[in-house]
Amino acid sequence: MATPSRGLCGFGRGTPIGRAWRRRLRGVYLADVVGDSYEAVKGLHAFVAMRRPQALLYHTADYWRLWARKEQRDLDLLPAPVVELHERSLFVWRTQIDSRGW
Repeated sequence: MATPSRGLCGFGRGTPIGRAWRRRLRGVYLADVVGDSYEAVKGLHAFVAMRRPQALLYHTADYWRLWARKEQRDLDLLPAPVVELHERSLFVWRTQIDSRGW
C-alpha cells in the first residue's frame, strides 16, 4: 500500500519515475459510459477516448453557458458577480426542475 511519504503506487518523490509521473499527470478523469449492449458501451468509450475528457467538459460548460445567455436580458447595470449569480441560478433551476415543472 502506498503511503503519503512514498507517493502514488510506491514511487518516491525523489525517484525519476515519481518525477516523470508528476510532470505528465495533469489530471485524472473517470468517464462512466452506459449502454444497452457491449457494442454501445464500446462505441461510447471510443468516443470519449477520441475526444478527450477535458474537451468534452469544455464543450459541456460552453453549452450551458450559452443556454443561460440565450435570451436577451437587460443586465448591463448590474455588477458582473450579480450577473454570474443570476446565470448560475438559472442553471440550478434547470437541473432541479424537469420540463413539466416538477
